[in-house]
Amino acid sequence: MRAPRSSHRLNALAALHEARIPTFAFVGPLLPHFAEKPELLDQLFGRLADVGVREVYIEHINLKRHIIERMNLVLADEAPEVREAYARARAKAHRETLDEIVEKLLGKHGLKLRFDEVIFHDEFQAKHQK
Repeated sequence: MRAPRSSHRLNALAALHEARIPTFAFVGPLLPHFAEKPELLDQLFGRLADVGVREVYIEHINLKRHIIERMNLVLADEAPEVREAYARARAKAHRETLDEIVEKLLGKHGLKLRFDEVIFHDEFQAKHQK
């Protein structure tokens, strides 16, 4: 099963905004290349703001063991630099770099984080368990 094209999703958000229905966008997972090419996130956030989105839910890539195992199968045929980028994405420093990029771009485009933080699944779950 495939997700709808991003252009279709943006059109739906625009239509909802025009109908005065509040929306937010889920941006995730933040893939490793966003740290090296923040202009891609800049373009995405700009397009979201243009269609009336004011809040975003952003999640770091979830690299739990079972996901890493499946991802490594897919990455096996990729170039070494791609595999290395995903390995670096496991580091806290990588998430912090992305957090800084996201914070700057949110301000630039007038967007707000829906949960007041970029979600890293393990930390979010630990903070919000009953």
